[in-house]
Amino acid sequence: MLFGITYHSFTINVGQNGAYTTRGFANSLTLAPGQTHVLLSANQNLGDYYMTARPSSSRHNTTGIVQYSTIGF
Repeated sequence: MLFGITYHSFTINVGQNGAYTTRGFANSLTLAPGQTHVLLSANQNLGDYYMTARPSSSRHNTTGIVQYSTIGF
């Protein structure tokens, strides 16, 4: 599955035997089962940001909104 959020970056930590072995940075991700931890850099201004997910075997996108605000949900 391909995944991304506009104007955001991800820190990708790949673990093996209880320790992180690889660290990388990306603007989008290809998600698959495994021992990968992903951190979202939530460092944008207040506002709405689109996220998109698409299965790698399909052309149909699913979208949502990540919203930063000063009020609770």
